[in-house]
Amino acid sequence: MSSYEKLPSTPLHQRAIACILILCQNKDLRDMLRTIRMFEDRFNRRYKYPYVFINDVPFSEEFQLRIRTAITSTAEFGVVEPGTWEIPTWINSTVMDFCRKKMEEDGIMYGGSVPYRHMCRWYSGWFHRHPLVSKYEWYWRLEPGVSYYCDITYDPFVFMENNDKVYGFTVALLEIRETIPSLWPLTRYYAYERRIENATLLGFLADENGEYNGCHFWSNFEIARVDLWANPQYEDYFNYLDQWGGFYYERWGDAPVHSIYVALTQPKSRVHYFHDIGYKHDDFLHCAEEGELEYICQCPKEEDTFDFNVGSCLKRWLRYPADGVNWTFDEGIGFDERARPIRTYRAPSGDVVRLNGDGSFVWEDEDPNAWVDGREGVDWVWDWDVAYHEATGETESKGSH
Repeated sequence: MSSYEKLPSTPLHQRAIACILILCQNKDLRDMLRTIRMFEDRFNRRYKYPYVFINDVPFSEEFQLRIRTAITSTAEFGVVEPGTWEIPTWINSTVMDFCRKKMEEDGIMYGGSVPYRHMCRWYSGWFHRHPLVSKYEWYWRLEPGVSYYCDITYDPFVFMENNDKVYGFTVALLEIRETIPSLWPLTRYYAYERRIENATLLGFLADENGEYNGCHFWSNFEIARVDLWANPQYEDYFNYLDQWGGFYYERWGDAPVHSIYVALTQPKSRVHYFHDIGYKHDDFLHCAEEGELEYICQCPKEEDTFDFNVGSCLKRWLRYPADGVNWTFDEGIGFDERARPIRTYRAPSGDVVRLNGDGSFVWEDEDPNAWVDGREGVDWVWDWDVAYHEATGETESKGSH
């Protein structure tokens, strides 16, 4: 974008039923205070939306006191609900531990972490059901340590509500392919089974052969309607994925899960790219100072915005047709019964354990504690280099999370 005009300020009396949602721990207090100071200064000191803090254990008195001192609105503090931050009963711990160890040995970020998997599963399937969140219509996800660089002089919630938007993002990038090998094949089979139609945005995430290109909206910044997830269709999709076990056998993130569902069910017109919100998480920066943004943004001078770097999907988003691309799950595009994803793991004896698409196991080995990598036996194929090229036009792949 070569120029930008500021959106008109939202009247202070006009409000959405919304919250600022934060999942963090007591140890994150210092980073959280730094982020809140920026967020308050850039936005919430004017609009005063309530904060919802959720932890896997109770917040300390010090944490709550210092947060309340730092904000100009109100805050509620809660704990994840029972059963939503633990390994499900249908997950086989032997296979899960084997997969985690393999990913850790391969140097995959958070590859061996169980808490990270809990977090991704919670944000995928449980956060919107939490009583501190479900009473709101909108949420804005905030993470400890993130930075905001632009004054937000209007209310994004009201803007989205008035313009029929349901999901907003600032960064779109490629996922680490090794963390989600079965997510796309399983989703395609799900869509085929459920006879999903009019998925006009799905082409943003797919190459010309119908394979996943790795693009997703980075959900550590996410402004969305709560009922985008709190509805029977999404919960059916989440339960379908959850039974497959990919949050634990692989390392599915909530970002690709959310992104794929949005692309399955929403047109591009209902997804908004917040070009005017300067934001940074880890080493990934989105910040622009052209047009009127020059007067409200202070982008880091020593850093370049990630928008059009290798690994970014923003160029593809901007070029994707406003009306989308027709997508069907007929033969040649979606899965039929013979193409349903199946994972196999081979033991040293040569016997096999097979994980079926419904999450069930077929055990054939008497010693399930010794596994060798048998992922070459999967019934689907991922051509990452082709998918990357289709997504970005670049030839060198670089996944990020």
